[in-house]
Amino acid sequence: MRTPGTSSWFALSVFALLIALLTTPARSFADTYQILNLQSDQGYFFYGMNQYGEVVIDLSSYGGCPMGSGHCYQTYVDGLPTGMTSTPPPLIYDNGGQCAPTLPAGESFLYAACNGGRVAFTGYLTPTQVMPSIYTGPSSNPSAVTLPPLGANGDLPFIFINSQGDVVWDDVFDEEFFEAIDLTAQVPEPASLFLFGTGILALAAFSARLRARRPTEPPHTSPS
Repeated sequence: MRTPGTSSWFALSVFALLIALLTTPARSFADTYQILNLQSDQGYFFYGMNQYGEVVIDLSSYGGCPMGSGHCYQTYVDGLPTGMTSTPPPLIYDNGGQCAPTLPAGESFLYAACNGGRVAFTGYLTPTQVMPSIYTGPSSNPSAVTLPPLGANGDLPFIFINSQGDVVWDDVFDEEFFEAIDLTAQVPEPASLFLFGTGILALAAFSARLRARRPTEPPHTSPS
């Protein structure tokens, strides 16, 4: 009986890797967002969000905690409040970090946050623009999307972006917290599909070579 050798196990490993490449989605950036008004920023502060766009607002400042004295944190899912706790929810926070994006000539930024190959910033797209606004997009085109409200006075560093492209900002002009949910579908990139296809061809050729090298057994005859 032929037992699996190193070559067979290698072939199985390659096949498993190719399946992982196909089933692991890669972000395909699109400019489709859902804008959510979370709540007033009166005495409240952004605490954090996770990669799924769940947002936590700190309601503790200036005695504004509805739970009485102490601290309280309101969680929002898809723009709706889902619960209030006296301690920060145990989420894996994914707020992005401050950065300096490279903008086309004539554009400028006041404050920017980067995360996962995307940028969100407050700034101006033209030198004659009176009020700064909120923009986002991939790192290669950071001002691809203008997020309403268009009259936002976004000159304060209250803007955050998670690794999935969701953006939260405090519009100090309207005194509201807003969230822009990135509705981009996650689909395999063309490069991943190309790797998968070429890998399948290589695996087929490798398997054919193994079959060609496998010794054939003589036909079995029964004793007379």
